[in-house]
Amino acid sequence: MADDAAAPGRHRDPAGPRKRVGALLRVVADAHARLGPGGVVLDVFGEGPMGTLLESRSAALGLDDVVRWRGTVPRSELARHYRDADVYLSPTRLEAFGIAALEARTTGLPVVARADSGVGEVVTDGVSGLLAADDAGLTDALVRLGADATLRTRIAGHNVSTPPSQTWEHVVDLVLDEYRRAGA
Repeated sequence: MADDAAAPGRHRDPAGPRKRVGALLRVVADAHARLGPGGVVLDVFGEGPMGTLLESRSAALGLDDVVRWRGTVPRSELARHYRDADVYLSPTRLEAFGIAALEARTTGLPVVARADSGVGEVVTDGVSGLLAADDAGLTDALVRLGADATLRTRIAGHNVSTPPSQTWEHVVDLVLDEYRRAGA
């Protein structure tokens, strides 16, 4: 069953099936339970109509000292937060490409995401981040990176030193090659 589907005993994600902030909170709550106090801190950026409900859900999960609701911030401030973070976590499944994950990856952050999302196009499992088959796998990956500083440092080093193939220079070359091939 899809994680965002309503079923007896389950609730739809209040932020909708694309963002899956409710799933994000569950993953972080599970990782926090496994890592202990101080093992995980989540900064949530952006705003939406479900903010109050999500903050209530966060409190109900016991995440008052874990989740920080940052709201909308200027791009320059977001870049600073990326530099100060250890991991970028994306629970989305309906992401066509994963531009935010790509931005995080280019700042050096290891990316934790669902393998069944578009993020798999910009993240190589075990190299530039960790990809998971489901939400339980996201929790496992987050715990793994939280507990293994060597792995986290190795992935971050790779991400800083190895640009993704989706750089403007590479993409422009691919487009020009396609135009040449189409004209041939």
